[in-house]
Amino acid sequence: MWFKSKKSKIFFIIFGIIAVGNIILSHLFIYYCNHFTKTINCYKADAGIVFFGDFDNNYNLGSWQLARLDKSVELYNNNTIKYIICVGGNRVSHNIFGSKLSAQYLISRGIPKDKIYYDTASFDTKSNLDEAYKIISSHKFNKIAYISDCTHLFRISLFSEYPNYCLQKVNYNFNPFQTILIAIQSFISIILNYCLDDSIYHQLIHIFRS
Repeated sequence: MWFKSKKSKIFFIIFGIIAVGNIILSHLFIYYCNHFTKTINCYKADAGIVFFGDFDNNYNLGSWQLARLDKSVELYNNNTIKYIICVGGNRVSHNIFGSKLSAQYLISRGIPKDKIYYDTASFDTKSNLDEAYKIISSHKFNKIAYISDCTHLFRISLFSEYPNYCLQKVNYNFNPFQTILIAIQSFISIILNYCLDDSIYHQLIHIFRS
């Protein structure tokens, strides 16, 4: 007998169905997001907004963030974008500013300092957009390119209130475990955004990110 009881067998079957369903839905979500980003791709924009990816264990820029920044350098060098705006990764209470570190990295890659802008307040997708809009407005940029991975770009498009934007996808090779985690994170973020008041949403995210 594989199972101690009929109840344990039922539990195992239910757990298996949920696990397999989660894997299938996660991969379908990634597939859809990849297709979605292709529909709003662009070839020219006034500025590109780099949404923060990650830190490493020592609060240096992580591999995901470096890939996004390298993508923005590529877009700048081939004249797709004229300016680069770095947002996010800011942990003000710990005096850590991911967007400032990102700007410093771009300068080290040869991007002129006067072509780079960054914020020092945003810490999640919605506050990223809020702070980016302030920079866009003050410099009167028109067409904007959002730069991130496909799942993040899908969420950004749901949250974005700026009408004239396009998407520039950074390609990652997600392993199966990462695919599930990223899909779950995206689902939770979307649900919280539509269910909670903005002030409560920001407070909740701030608790997790501080």
